[in-house]
Amino acid sequence: MQRKNILMMVYLIRGLGFIALVLASTKWQLFTIAAVGGLVWAGALSMSGAITADIYGVKIVGLLSGLTYLGHQIGAMIGSWLGGWAYDHLHTHLVAFGTASILLLLAAFSAYHLPK
Repeated sequence: MQRKNILMMVYLIRGLGFIALVLASTKWQLFTIAAVGGLVWAGALSMSGAITADIYGVKIVGLLSGLTYLGHQIGAMIGSWLGGWAYDHLHTHLVAFGTASILLLLAAFSAYHLPK
């Protein structure tokens, strides 16, 4: 199976999981969603590193992975702040999780279109 397809599936499952997380109505639904989300959580990191090495070569993977990690931390800070702001003003988690879900679905679409 191609790495880009695995990465696409990881992002797709995570994106759908965020929507399901908001819609969960019982504790067992929540536990199931959390378990599936936990299983695919680390998959993006390893697949992204492998695809980066395939495309750009192994000499620059450390730099690109470091920049990606930095961008992820900045995005996490902004996303956490905006999610809290949206909850304070709109009294729902749907905005934060919906936005994260849309971004993950866009990531799945982008991963599918990566070169082989």
